[in-house]
Amino acid sequence: VVRDFNFQSLHHEVEPLVISSNRRASWLSVRFTPAAVETVVDGIERVGRDIFPELPSVEYQFLSDRFEELYLAESRLKSIVWVFCIISIVLTISGIFGMATYMAKQRMKEIAIRKVLGGEIMSLLKLLSKEFVTLLVVALLLAIPAGIYLSDWWLQGFANRISVGPLVYIISVISIILFVLGSSSYVTFKAAGMNPVES
Repeated sequence: VVRDFNFQSLHHEVEPLVISSNRRASWLSVRFTPAAVETVVDGIERVGRDIFPELPSVEYQFLSDRFEELYLAESRLKSIVWVFCIISIVLTISGIFGMATYMAKQRMKEIAIRKVLGGEIMSLLKLLSKEFVTLLVVALLLAIPAGIYLSDWWLQGFANRISVGPLVYIISVISIILFVLGSSSYVTFKAAGMNPVES
């Protein structure tokens, strides 16, 4: 009698299992340290030939490979998500730089007049970043509920699931805000720091 353990993927509840000793069984489980793979496999093949000389060779499979097969869909999903994350980050950076450059060029004379009249660079940065912050807030209001729904939907497929806490979303929102404002502030700071005479 042993404690309950998962012998299927974590999508399934732990089910009843009978472990019996059968002398005619064609499978044998061997537990060993991962560093000794070659030694153990050679030893098992040697002992197998001694006990069953008529068998051609011993076939073996590692439990880690079986677990990889159980979570193949999750592994593929992770790869797809990473690819789309990288694509979206690259598109976001190029979009932010393009939009910030366009806005700065459109308002170059306004920036120059404000600087001549005593406007500080920080107030100009706030002025130019206001539209980015508005777009960012709208995007977050759309993305957060979608993220909560999709993560909850994905976790429904597991028998023993966790709930995603608010800390994950708070960290995500803060990093997105820093990422967007950091990308846009480079262009806006450059525009705000230009000599008004050039405009």
